[in-house]
Amino acid sequence: MPVDTDSDDTELVTAVATFLDDIDAAYDDYEKGYADPDATLSVIMSHVETLRETTDES
Repeated sequence: MPVDTDSDDTELVTAVATFLDDIDAAYDDYEKGYADPDATLSVIMSHVETLRETTDES
């Protein structure tokens, strides 16, 4: 059965874009003093895990 690489590529590109936006937002909150380093790292690692799961599915 052929693999739909276009769909997989689109999902991966979307996941990476979302990841980068979320990381930027977490960093911005940290820089503005809205979050402490531990909370920021926790948010970032949560997004890393989501990105890993998405890439594993591709």
